[in-house]
Amino acid sequence: MRTPCLRRPRISRAAESRKVERTVQLDLIVKEMVPAEQKSLEEKEIDFFLDSENKKMVSNMMRGTEKRNFKAQVLHNASLISPKQ
Repeated sequence: MRTPCLRRPRISRAAESRKVERTVQLDLIVKEMVPAEQKSLEEKEIDFFLDSENKKMVSNMMRGTEKRNFKAQVLHNASLISPKQ
């Protein structure tokens, strides 16, 4: 008994052309997204500094929110446990 030979499907010339066209379109989109001019070292350092300061600020805000939520949860739990008089 003969086993069937698995062949790779043939791609028509039109399909191949569309594939190439999409690749070219994607390349153009990527080139538009990347700025043509490079940033100077000073601009890169400023961007790095601003990014790091922003991360610190967000982190501190998150820690403050977590502390407030934790305190509120503790107070809520304490009110549930304490006997009402």
